[in-house]
Amino acid sequence: MNEAIYILPSDLNNFCYCPRRCFLDHYLGFRRTPKQKIKRLIGSILHFIYTLIKSMILFWIAERLVKSKVYGIDGVFLVGKPDAYKVDGDTIIIEELKTSRSPKTYMHGVRVWFGDLIQVLSYAYILSHKYNASCIEIRVRYRDHVEVFEYNIAYENLLLHTIYEYLKMMDGYAPPPICHPSKCIICKYKHICYLSFFKNRKLSLSI
Repeated sequence: MNEAIYILPSDLNNFCYCPRRCFLDHYLGFRRTPKQKIKRLIGSILHFIYTLIKSMILFWIAERLVKSKVYGIDGVFLVGKPDAYKVDGDTIIIEELKTSRSPKTYMHGVRVWFGDLIQVLSYAYILSHKYNASCIEIRVRYRDHVEVFEYNIAYENLLLHTIYEYLKMMDGYAPPPICHPSKCIICKYKHICYLSFFKNRKLSLSI
């Protein structure tokens, strides 16, 4: 019997940012740079304050681990901790805090970075099955903007497609390199990314 696969919404976010980098992290071992560690610490402090206010003052459910089977894919589960959510009858409101600025353009009908969108859609998928909710309102709170929208079947299909692509990566398929100057120039893998791709579609871990 195959072991169950547990996917974190935050891992899907990283995958959407750059599938190639996520692949290299997965197979070479992820180590944060000092700058990443500082940003993570600041983010953790802000999230702690935010969830404290939501849970203690506004009585939302905050940072609670939730899990759901991914229906249609055997042995795969989504598991994570939404920043905050509340249940009102058959309606659920999910709020996700992001310390960055929002994008200036719309993608998939919303002003939300694609990785952030997939992450919050993962939480919506989990909670929709946990509570059998008929309506899920999503709020993504950036420093400069709050985007509010509803979860629907189109977003669910987008999430499931992303999960399929992520599973292909976990199975050893190396996503092709992207060309994004602002991302590539600061990437720790830039010296092997293109080399490993053109050498073999499956990364040679001896590089």
